[in-house]
Amino acid sequence: MTTRGAARICGVTAMTIIRWCEEGRLSAYRTAGGHRRIRWEDLESFCRQTGIPMPDDARRPSRRVLVVDDEPMVLGLFKEVLTAMPDGLQVAVAPNGFEAGQKVSEFRPSLIFLDLYMPGMDGYEVCRRIKGDRATKDIHVVAVTGHPSKKNVERILECGAARCLEKPVTPAQIEAVTREFLGLTVPAAAVAAAGVEPAPATPAEPPPTAARKPGPRGR
Repeated sequence: MTTRGAARICGVTAMTIIRWCEEGRLSAYRTAGGHRRIRWEDLESFCRQTGIPMPDDARRPSRRVLVVDDEPMVLGLFKEVLTAMPDGLQVAVAPNGFEAGQKVSEFRPSLIFLDLYMPGMDGYEVCRRIKGDRATKDIHVVAVTGHPSKKNVERILECGAARCLEKPVTPAQIEAVTREFLGLTVPAAAVAAAGVEPAPATPAEPPPTAARKPGPRGR
C-alpha cells in the first residue's frame, strides 16, 4: 500500500504517514525505486494500537492477479510462477484484450500483467479503459512487451501503466514485481537482483496538504 492509501484510511496527510514511518511507529519498506510501501497487516496493527478507526469501506487488498497475453507459452509461464508462490494468490488469464475486459469486471484483480500487442484490442487500449474507469483505476497495470522501445514504453506509461517489462520475463522478475505491487514482503535488494527497473521518476510522496478529519520473446 502507498503512503497516500494509508493516509486516506487513517484520515491524515501522506506526510504524517511518512513521519510515522521515519519515527519507527509504522512499519514500511522501500521499493527499488525508493517508494515507501506499507503492508496491510502492519497498517491494521498500527490502527489497533493507536485507536485509529478504520473506515467501514476499507478492505484488505485482494491477492488476485490477471495475466493478459495472446501467447499460450507466456500465459503458462506466468501462471506456473504465480501459483507456485506461497502467498495464496488467485490467478486468472486472458488471451486477448476483449476477454481481459470481462475478466477485470468479474475477477476484480489487484494486479494485471498486460501484453502490449495483441490481435483486436491492444494493451494500450485495455490500459486506457482500466485507468479511465473509476471502478478499476486503482488496479496496478504492469506492461510486458518484446518491443520495449522508448516510444512504446512512454506511450503505455502515459496510458497509466506503472511499469513496462521486457520479454522474455524471468520467473524472478515475475515474483519480485508481484510482491512489490501486492505489498507482499520483498527487500529492495531482491527486486534489484531480479533485474526489475523502477518506474520513471515521479514524486515518491506528495507535498504536505491539509489533513482531513478522521471519519519465448514475443510481441
